[in-house]
Amino acid sequence: MHKPCSPERPRFSEGLESSFPAVFDSHRPSGPPVLDNFINNLAKAIGFNEYVPITESLKRKIFGYGDSAEQPIFFRILNALERGARKYKAKNDTPPVLILDHISKLSKENVKLLTDLQDIAKDFADQSSCIIVFVSSEGAVPRMMMQAFTYLNSKLGIEEKVANQLIQLLGGRIHDLKTYCDMINVGETFEEVRKIVLSTVNQNFHQAQMMEGEDNHVIGKVIIQELVKNNKIHFDAFIKLINNKRIADELLQANVFSYNPECRIITFQSRATEVFVRESPEFSLK
Repeated sequence: MHKPCSPERPRFSEGLESSFPAVFDSHRPSGPPVLDNFINNLAKAIGFNEYVPITESLKRKIFGYGDSAEQPIFFRILNALERGARKYKAKNDTPPVLILDHISKLSKENVKLLTDLQDIAKDFADQSSCIIVFVSSEGAVPRMMMQAFTYLNSKLGIEEKVANQLIQLLGGRIHDLKTYCDMINVGETFEEVRKIVLSTVNQNFHQAQMMEGEDNHVIGKVIIQELVKNNKIHFDAFIKLINNKRIADELLQANVFSYNPECRIITFQSRATEVFVRESPEFSLK
């Protein structure tokens, strides 16, 4: 991976760190070529206002081609992202989240770009500076899962069986995988890590008052059963089912559900949340 570097920091919009969490569509059916489109959407998502349409020659240089000394626009955007992420983390004591939506379509049209993005996500995860989440509108992307497995098995030294178990529990999120792999590498077993992960999810459900006997259990169970059946629920349907803005806000703030404002869709916050729900009798379909 080519890392962003420049002797001169480009100017970007003040307060860029307030742009997080950032969500954007990695691919749109119409418009400019996929690489131009991706860079344009990324710049808009993080509030980077230096972006101007790029020429074909600049495009060839984005991943290190060409002999011009000018820093490619993609690297300038990454520099801005890194600076904004550092400011955000310093202010909020947690790394920002960048969500790349419709990643399966990007994987079909520009495999090299997807590979570079995976490398960038791994670097950010290693530094705990920014969490990059890959979201597919067509379910999990097999290539992404394979790359996650390769990262665990080859780079972090996790044995094949445990690597597969971790991916089944956590999905393909590099940041989460690395966090719990570090625990395994210092002596924890997968079973112990699994208990820790599901205990954290349990705490999220208590925060949302959704466990049996708590205030939001009945309505929360309705939402959960819809997600178990359909994997997602539209925001309008979510609001209609709950019929209470205060409760809706509580549920969305408790790390149980994830809301994508780009497509107005609600899903489980994580693969581990889905695992917890499917194993909890109080949320089973009756």
